[in-house]
Parts: sequence; structure tokens; C-alpha cells
Amino acid sequence: MRYYKAISISELDADIILQGDWTSLNPHPVIYFFDRWFDIRQMTSSEVESFTNDRMRTVVAEITAGSVRPH
Repeated sequence: MRYYKAISISELDADIILQGDWTSLNPHPVIYFFDRWFDIRQMTSSEVESFTNDRMRTVVAEITAGSVRPH
């Protein structure tokens, strides 16, 4: 996976960011993706799209290989 500006954070941190008055380069300051929270305030919308697409490809590859089970 490529390097991204997304920062893995805790659910508590995500709640603080969502309740705060933060600036973001895209409409969504945080995302929850397969049991992990990410701070994406410093990412543009196109970077977020690329990040989520790469994450999804990784998950699909893991499921196909049998190393994880889908929820």
C-alpha cells in the first residue's frame, strides 16, 4: 500500500475530532474502515478515494487468500 496522510487513531480520538471545530481538506474529518479509525483531515477528497480503494483491495486480497474472514 502507498504512503498516505491518514493517521490511525482510537475511537476516543475520533469522537473528539468529530465533536470539535476542526478544519479539513475534505468533507469527512475521520473514517471508520474495517475496525480501524483514521484521521483524514489532511487528505484531499481524491487522496481519500485512493486510500480507501487501496485499503479495500488489501482486504479483498486477504479474504481471497483466506487470512481473514469477512464480518
